[in-house]
Amino acid sequence: IWNLEFRAAPGEIFFDEHETAFARSVGSGFVVIEPNVPGHKSWTVNKQWDQRRYQDVAYRLIASGYNVVQFNSGKAGTRLAGPREIATPSFRHALAALSRAALYIGPEGGLHHGAAAVGTKAVVIFGGFIPPQIVGYDSHVNLAGSDTFCGSMKACEHCRSAMEAISTDLVMQSATEILGRP
Repeated sequence: IWNLEFRAAPGEIFFDEHETAFARSVGSGFVVIEPNVPGHKSWTVNKQWDQRRYQDVAYRLIASGYNVVQFNSGKAGTRLAGPREIATPSFRHALAALSRAALYIGPEGGLHHGAAAVGTKAVVIFGGFIPPQIVGYDSHVNLAGSDTFCGSMKACEHCRSAMEAISTDLVMQSATEILGRP
């Protein structure tokens, strides 16, 4: 049962001088792409868009002239071919770097909430797990692939189908509308 009256509000975050210096050191204007969801939570399988689709989006953005990066926190996960890797010593460092990004592309979760907190535009891949109108943000493009949301804590055919309905073309179109020409 969803409380459809609830709306997430972007949080506030303030960085210290070390986090700010780290963010400056990674540059600005890049696109952050994150293909990973936490593997230790049973329901995250329902929030995982196909890794090959993330790879396709990364290749297409790079081929179009965009500076694409992926954060590396040192945890296991898929490393995409092509994007520049930014080693992030903490989640706060990742958010500081994200504050200098032109766009975040990835799943609903910590980085999408972080993007809202630091004012970074995003293309968020929700699927059919949770309604974007509840935990999505108006400043982001929220892609569901479904009109129904199950919240299943186990692998779910409905959520898999919703993820399959989100095409790489739709993600690319959403991203390039936000970014304009590189």
